[in-house]
Amino acid sequence: MSLPPRRGFRPSLLTVAVLAALLSLLAGCRHDALLYESLERPEPAPQAGAGFRFRDVAAAVGDRFHHVNGAAGELNLPETMGSGCAFLDFDGDGWPDIFFVNSRVLRAAAPQPGCALCRNNRDGTFSDVTAGSGLEAPFFGMGCAVGDYDNDGRDDIYVTACLDGSRLFHNLGGGHFEEVAEQAGVRNANRWGASAAWLNYDRDGKLDLFVSNYVAYAWGDNPRCATPELHRTYCNPHSFAPETCRLYRNLGGGRFRDVSAEAGITSASGKALGVLVFDYDEDGWPDVMVACDTTRNLLFHNRKGRFREEGVGVGLAFGENGSPRAGMGIDAAYPWNDGRLAVLVSNFSNEGLSFFTQADPGGAFLDSAGSAGVLAASRLMLGFGLAFLDVDNDGLRDAVAVNGHVDPWIGAQTAVSYAERHLLFRNLGGGRFTEVGPAAGFRKAWVSRGLAVGDYDRDGRPDLVISNNGQEAELLHNDSPAAGHWLEAQLEGVRSNRDGIGAEVRVTAGRVAQRDWVRSGSSYCSQSALPLHFGLGQATTAETLEVRWTSGRLDRYRAIPADRRIRIREGAPVPAVP
Repeated sequence: MSLPPRRGFRPSLLTVAVLAALLSLLAGCRHDALLYESLERPEPAPQAGAGFRFRDVAAAVGDRFHHVNGAAGELNLPETMGSGCAFLDFDGDGWPDIFFVNSRVLRAAAPQPGCALCRNNRDGTFSDVTAGSGLEAPFFGMGCAVGDYDNDGRDDIYVTACLDGSRLFHNLGGGHFEEVAEQAGVRNANRWGASAAWLNYDRDGKLDLFVSNYVAYAWGDNPRCATPELHRTYCNPHSFAPETCRLYRNLGGGRFRDVSAEAGITSASGKALGVLVFDYDEDGWPDVMVACDTTRNLLFHNRKGRFREEGVGVGLAFGENGSPRAGMGIDAAYPWNDGRLAVLVSNFSNEGLSFFTQADPGGAFLDSAGSAGVLAASRLMLGFGLAFLDVDNDGLRDAVAVNGHVDPWIGAQTAVSYAERHLLFRNLGGGRFTEVGPAAGFRKAWVSRGLAVGDYDRDGRPDLVISNNGQEAELLHNDSPAAGHWLEAQLEGVRSNRDGIGAEVRVTAGRVAQRDWVRSGSSYCSQSALPLHFGLGQATTAETLEVRWTSGRLDRYRAIPADRRIRIREGAPVPAVP
């Protein structure tokens, strides 16, 4: 059901200017301030000859999922947040399938939707196989994370929810799932779960689970919030208390235990949305960063199984002005191939993207969004899902961010719009990006939330799936002319977890050394495909490939031909070609 139109609010330029001056005196980056600032909206000129091309093929391939946000005119905060999506291989055939998280209608009498599972038909099309899969039950879903938590060779799906209790769908094979969150001990009941990620924080070979929780909220907690002109609007996160995240340790046998307090996760709270698992200090133990909305970002440094929150000291807690931002989505990569990590975080309108980069490998971070070329283009956008990817296989990680405001009436108040186009940043090397979205086909405006990356048609170019809030989903095929060769590596752990989550892969090709790691989570409430994709540029062979497993084992391989997929089993003498 659509929201009623908003009437009567048409501020003059003088009113807007006065409001902006007053609100600029308030400390912190606040949603209420940002909604009423007078903003110019310069559109970056399309970059001619960028060579990037994406095309929406969702309708053509039959996966036209429609997200239901539950909006019924009552202005409940959850309906603004949207849901995530995932590329996964639920049937183990080597072809990426798609999973969409759905919310539900808040009025019980209305027909209730559910999540959707779309099977890859291996011919460029998908079939909806949700019916009879065990995934149909409706709930107010938010995020998803994919991982084989019981090491049986089949990927399972964890789905967070807003106060419905999260779901753990155990993959039984044959397209069937069993919901086991309660008996597994990962229900996360009475909390607003957002993003989640599988990780092996204690390196015992079993996947554990990290869940980011947003704010303390209950159905009916719907205060009446208004603009300065007393027009009712959605309440911002300042109206709700922050939550603590949760860490569930895998005990084996399908059981987990909440170790959040003893592991140090509950030592800090925040309004958590995005979650990133990475080893920022290169000590071999996975750390966790959480993007928080109007509270400082959190960095849980893993000290051999116990965590200490160190976001401020490492430089990841605040923006360059020293204030918290409205963090939504998050991802990390080695964009310059020099061993220095970069962390990308999407924020509220008039904040722009955060682009935290290390001065030295393994060291602290500085926000260099302006000098990197990602700030100006993103300044007026309200970002959610984002990811690093090598669009044209030139060996440099590009970046994509999807956007959409939370206030349907924002366009009547400022130059910021409700629906917004996607942003695509081409990596120019030398520490610089340029935004090429319009030239690449990103012209249509959406209210976007979740984003996942995967090569669904196995043509060697990464594609995108996007979940839009209250709208149809997108499946964007990468039509870019390939500038280089590529290599895709799928890992299979033995002493490590079966999916190889947390393992780092280093590839050297054409004297360029690249690094990446198998990860769950990242983006916003979403999950990209687990196999790692490397663009090799003009190199036809990867001279060396190294895998550092979470078990501590190091496997080395030489002379891997380009333009193929390989499967690497922990300890195997040579990679397999499926």
